[in-house]
Amino acid sequence: MEVRDRIIEGAGKLFLTEGIRRVTMDYIAKKLAISKRTIYEMFQDKTELVKATLEYLTRKHDEEFNAIQKDAGNVIEVIVGVLQVGVTSIKQVSPLFLDDLELHYPVLCEETIVRRRRESMLNFELLITRGIDEGMFRADLNVRLVAKIFIEQMNAMNNRNVFPPDEYPAVELFETLFLNFIRGISTLEGIRKLDELLLNRNELK
Repeated sequence: MEVRDRIIEGAGKLFLTEGIRRVTMDYIAKKLAISKRTIYEMFQDKTELVKATLEYLTRKHDEEFNAIQKDAGNVIEVIVGVLQVGVTSIKQVSPLFLDDLELHYPVLCEETIVRRRRESMLNFELLITRGIDEGMFRADLNVRLVAKIFIEQMNAMNNRNVFPPDEYPAVELFETLFLNFIRGISTLEGIRKLDELLLNRNELK
C-alpha cells in the first residue's frame, strides 16, 4: 500500500473511532509511525485529509454494497447484508465523528450528505425494482416515492430532538426503522424469507 493510501486509511479509522477534532496531525503521525512532515507533503492541511478520508470511506461503503449485491441470491439477502453492515458501522463509529464533521467541517459535511443521499436514493430504487421483479416486494409500489421515504426516514435517525440517544439506543433504532419499513413493502414471500434469514442471523450471534 502506498504511503498516501496508508495515511488516508489510518486517519479515517482514527477519525471514525475517536472523532475528528481530537485527532491531530501529530497524533496521526504517531499512530501510523510516520513523520508529520510526510503527511504535510501529501496533504496541505487537516481539512484536505478529512476530505480524502470521506472519499475513501464512501468508496469503501460502495464496494461493500456491491459485494453484498453480487453474492446475494435475492433482494432479501441484500437487505439483511446491508442491515448487518449498518449495525456494525453504528457500533464502530463514535458519535463524535458526525458531531465534529457537522460542527467543524460544515461544507464537507453538507457535500457528503447531499452526495450520499443521491447515491443511496438511486441504490434503493434499484433494490426495490429488483425486489418487485423477484416477487419479494409488492408490485403496486411507487418506486421513487418509496425510496425517498426510506432515505428520509433513515436520515431522521440523526435528529436527536426526535430520537434522544439515551432513550433510543442507536442500534435498536436503526434495526427498528429499517426492518419495519422493509416488512411494509414486502410480499408474504418476502416477509417469510426475511424472517428466515433474521432467525439464522440471530442464532449466529
